[in-house]
Amino acid sequence: MTVERGKPSVPNSLSRRNNKKEQAMEGIGTVAAVGGIILALVLLYAVIANRKRSANDVRRTEEATRALNQQIDREDKVSDPDTKTF
Repeated sequence: MTVERGKPSVPNSLSRRNNKKEQAMEGIGTVAAVGGIILALVLLYAVIANRKRSANDVRRTEEATRALNQQIDREDKVSDPDTKTF
């Protein structure tokens, strides 16, 4: 161990361990940043692709949603015949 002026002496093994931890933390930050950018791009693509839907697509989706909701309501009435509504 050498003592530099104004710096406390640190064994080389501790210095190397801290350096590896710092490098790992920098790597994690980079991965998080890249992941955030990818997520933003995917969301942007989804919004742009969703804007291009035609009136026919919207109508078909609404009809399918309405039919599914009616089916679920019928199944609920069969499994729970209580007629109280909230």
